[in-house]
Amino acid sequence: MFEPLEQRIALAADIATIGLARDDGAWQLFASEISLDDDDQVSDSEVVLAGPGGPTVATASTLDSIERLSIGRFNAIYEGDVAGDSEDADPSLFDGFDAETNANFFAADGYPNGFFAGLDDDASAAGFEIAVERAEAAQLANLQGQWLVQMARYNVAANRVETLTGSGTFGGQFLVMILSGASGVAPFVQTIEYTVPEPQGKFTTVGDTARLYLNTDASVMIGVDFDTTDGAAWMFSAVRTTSEFTADDIAGDYRIGAFATSDDLQAALGVDAVTPLHLELSGQGQFRVSELFEDDRGAGPAVLAGSFTIAQSTLTLFDPIRGIDLTFLVSDNGSTLQASDVDFAGGSDDRLFALGARVTGALPPGGGDPQEGPIVPPEGDILLTEVRVSPTGRPEAYELDESDQWRRVDLLTRAEGDAAPIDEAAVAAETWIEPDDGRVFAAVAYPSATLREPTGDGGALGLLGEVS
Repeated sequence: MFEPLEQRIALAADIATIGLARDDGAWQLFASEISLDDDDQVSDSEVVLAGPGGPTVATASTLDSIERLSIGRFNAIYEGDVAGDSEDADPSLFDGFDAETNANFFAADGYPNGFFAGLDDDASAAGFEIAVERAEAAQLANLQGQWLVQMARYNVAANRVETLTGSGTFGGQFLVMILSGASGVAPFVQTIEYTVPEPQGKFTTVGDTARLYLNTDASVMIGVDFDTTDGAAWMFSAVRTTSEFTADDIAGDYRIGAFATSDDLQAALGVDAVTPLHLELSGQGQFRVSELFEDDRGAGPAVLAGSFTIAQSTLTLFDPIRGIDLTFLVSDNGSTLQASDVDFAGGSDDRLFALGARVTGALPPGGGDPQEGPIVPPEGDILLTEVRVSPTGRPEAYELDESDQWRRVDLLTRAEGDAAPIDEAAVAAETWIEPDDGRVFAAVAYPSATLREPTGDGGALGLLGEVS
């Protein structure tokens, strides 16, 4: 008699990121390719930098694994003790800055793209990169047609980054981009020939001087040019916008990785070059923008606020007090926002490089030990709940339902902000059954603080939220 194997969900992913980093001097353009296994552990990685003639020799990252957190965030875990050590950590590897924030890029969680942003207190070191989970079997046919493009172009001699926007048209193996910037920024008109695609949605030019990556739902593509021989290198993102949306369609919270390249735009928004944003859109046509460096959960002071309009796939934010109108394009996936134009009350205009995604309510799927069973939603009543503290100090519960199916629950995510997480590892986690209604609750202890109900009177353990 054979025992049936338990069901498993394959969460392995191939990630691509492109970005810019600065450390007491010139900006550096880079790209990375990271492979994750079904436990979100890094199985392979490479990082390359832009240089004369094309990319530098690939090096491996120190990234060990990625842990998915609540409200669209993640936690990067490194081999050894490199977290926060800017001398040992490569700025392209999600680490090494005084202030850091990010957005999830896992398609399994509902995110078509994500980002990482880092900035030192004195702004001497900064890093910004956008990330996508790569398409598994993309072909050139997936790229054909019209795209709307934004580009961050690095002028090597002037050590200046400029933002341009416009159109990109794919025909066969050729991408024709026609882009323009604000006053004083030279336009970009170029035809790029990409070769036959490599696995996981990667397309390259002859000599690998430029790369393009397509995301899993073929709604977002990101590209990078490594060759600085002509005095410049660039990165871009592109989306398709053929759909028509209403305010109710796009209402929600968005985490947006943004790069304010001009001094005028930085002064107008009161931000630095690296500008991670949290955008709230209401179904009643109101919006609020805050900077995620101020509050990683999106509750910091407003950078912009006012009303918005949506015309087909063009979203425009109007801030009458600050005299700024900011335009985004809504991708056909209904989740991705890509910046377009910035208009000022005095009549001038600018460009903001920004790519973001709407925050979903999905719990982190995470990995799991085969002995603990598959991580899938229970279909029946919960028979068993076991809680523990993960190796990184996250409280989590494993639930078994009546159909012998397991799932993992990140308790801080399940609490949905009832008690804000504190910046230290948990030391213990416990559950109990409430006698009045039979529901299972969980509580977690920390070394120097407790999490408790907002209206409670405290205690040795703080209530996180109902488990099941």
